[in-house]
Amino acid sequence: MRLFRALVIAFAVLPLPFYAAADEAAEPVTMGDFRERADDLYQARRDGLSLFADNKFDEAYPLLLEAARGGFKQPQARLGFMHINGLGGAKKDSRYALGWLGVAADGRTEPSIKKMFNDVWKRIPEEHQGSYQKVIDQFVDRYGMDATGMKCRRVNRQGSKIRVLNCTLTDPDGALLTDQWDEANRSQLGAYSFDGNLGGNGQGGGGPR
Repeated sequence: MRLFRALVIAFAVLPLPFYAAADEAAEPVTMGDFRERADDLYQARRDGLSLFADNKFDEAYPLLLEAARGGFKQPQARLGFMHINGLGGAKKDSRYALGWLGVAADGRTEPSIKKMFNDVWKRIPEEHQGSYQKVIDQFVDRYGMDATGMKCRRVNRQGSKIRVLNCTLTDPDGALLTDQWDEANRSQLGAYSFDGNLGGNGQGGGGPR
């Protein structure tokens, strides 16, 4: 991890450009628009995590990015992992890695995501932690649960005592926009494991979360 430490020091003082451009004026949206957008995000999450599980990182990257911007925890964590290792379309950049891992670990999340973030954070020299905390705060402000309206809770897989994190989009009034696929396939929630091995080449999976 010496290379990662070097990247930490090199990037600590650089400004961080955000992925998303500034929002432009748009036509008023309807409830149907919110439902359609939710369906697109759920699909991006499922497809991106499935491709990640198959180590198809180039194909997974844009889908994970779309889902991560929407507030989904597992895609956010995987983007952080990809930026640590420079996988697929994710450049090796410790600012993006800490930003995505930080927002994924914020609030209600999976213990494995918290552990992965803490493992990375311990490698940050103390004199640079303030700069990285500012990056994390920016990501939380933009892609965190409050910003995106994401609701996350731990549920049992159908027919199992295994508890997994399930995150659900909401409309502007706070009503849940549930994923019909999740409802129909609840026994598969969390079916793909992902241990966030920081030294690996992306091994691990993704499951709808």
